[in-house]
Amino acid sequence: MTKEDLEKTGLYNRDDDEKLKQLERDLEKYRKDQRDQEIKDSLKEIGDATLSSLVSISTFTADALDKIVSESMAANKKASSSDLARRQMKADLEVKKKNYLEEQKKVKKAIRKKKKKVANTVWLISFLTLFLIFSIGVFKSLILAYLASYAVKRFYQPKLDDYEKMSLGGEETKPLEKSEKKELSEYEKLIKDANKKLDIIYSCFNQTKDGEVQVQAGKLYERGLEILSYLKDHPDKISKASRFLSYYLDTAANICDKYREIEKRGLVNEDTEKATENAKRAMVLLEKAFDNEFMKLIEDDIIDIETDMKVLENSMKWDNYID
Repeated sequence: MTKEDLEKTGLYNRDDDEKLKQLERDLEKYRKDQRDQEIKDSLKEIGDATLSSLVSISTFTADALDKIVSESMAANKKASSSDLARRQMKADLEVKKKNYLEEQKKVKKAIRKKKKKVANTVWLISFLTLFLIFSIGVFKSLILAYLASYAVKRFYQPKLDDYEKMSLGGEETKPLEKSEKKELSEYEKLIKDANKKLDIIYSCFNQTKDGEVQVQAGKLYERGLEILSYLKDHPDKISKASRFLSYYLDTAANICDKYREIEKRGLVNEDTEKATENAKRAMVLLEKAFDNEFMKLIEDDIIDIETDMKVLENSMKWDNYID
């Protein structure tokens, strides 16, 4: 018997289907809210309510998050006990920081070179046009051409596709879609702000007396450098890093800054000890967030590798090179 037949007999109502579907949706939403609440309750121990949005980094349960925090803190404690390992970590980060800053200088130099080239072209065209076509005299032509050149140097910003041609490897990436293009000035501002926050994290790593905090801050700083270096080579993915730049990095810098302030005061009591413990737990969760944000950026590269591998295997099977 079909639904139409049942409907005629009055035993079936189509509205009941919609009500049942709505109940199923409500039940699923209720279950999801319960899972999220479990995670939020665990994160509440950190002492910073803003970190509750860290639930978005994964679908872990509260118990899983507690396990991650405990294992990571135990590993940090073990690493902090080795003075040699800490000195080696510090030396490695110094080298990475130096290399990163040198890359930034090269990019800025390339930007200045690009702007100077455009400004010189504008100056030459303006001078020839004013002097030869409008015949306003050499002196006036020079002055007006200089003003035009100055305006270019002052206000002109290369587009992101121009920036891609300035990559340190000398290679050009694929051109961006028009909708994805942004002014380089916006990109530079984001990276400049991110560098300031990274400096705060590095100061925490470099100046803290707590070995566990030093190890954890070093991990955050290293991963942060890797993300910014990746964005330098792939500026078209800046939108994918918006959550990292606007929230996670800012949160990490704030926690490191507050921890440094507490440590600098030298006051030891139950409240400061609890704050220190909360800062360590927060740094562990932020490390997970940093890792997930980096994976979001490189997921396209991972998919490309997997695709190339499958194509390679199929080609070799077709040519009878493998079984």
